Amino acid sequence: GSVVVVVSMEPMSMARTNLGADEGRLRRIMQEVGSKAVVSSWSLGGHSLGGFAAMRLASVLQPSSLVLWGAADLPNTRTNLSSTDLPVIVIQGSCDEFCRMDDSSNFQKDFPQSTRYMTISGGVHNQFGSYTDSMGESKISNRKFHKKLSSITAKFLNRR
Repeated sequence: GSVVVVVSMEPMSMARTNLGADEGRLRRIMQEVGSKAVVSSWSLGGHSLGGFAAMRLASVLQPSSLVLWGAADLPNTRTNLSSTDLPVIVIQGSCDEFCRMDDSSNFQKDFPQSTRYMTISGGVHNQFGSYTDSMGESKISNRKFHKKLSSITAKFLNRR
């Protein structure tokens, strides 16, 4: 099985402070979880702006992989991971008007060449998170979107 730890950054507006990338806070969480469960490897993930925080943390915490949901080019927030061998997956919604992969060739240069790019047909930005602000017109139900998203993510994390 897998241990999943979700660290919410936005309710405390942490995404605005160093993109929520509080290395010390995350290390303490990892130690606490590690004291209660056997954890053989850690993966980092992030949605939207949280993806950039995860990129920054990945450069210092050296996780076993990185998962980005609904993230795209945002200048001056990226961390260049292109020279690493970190397994990375970037999952986008095809109808996401906020983060469009076709506009993000510079963003893709910051990832290892082995990075996987996946698109969920009909998905929009807000379907990755738990908020209702519409960022595009969805052509897939939340239930189907989440089922595809969890399947793609689990397959990537369990790829060994």
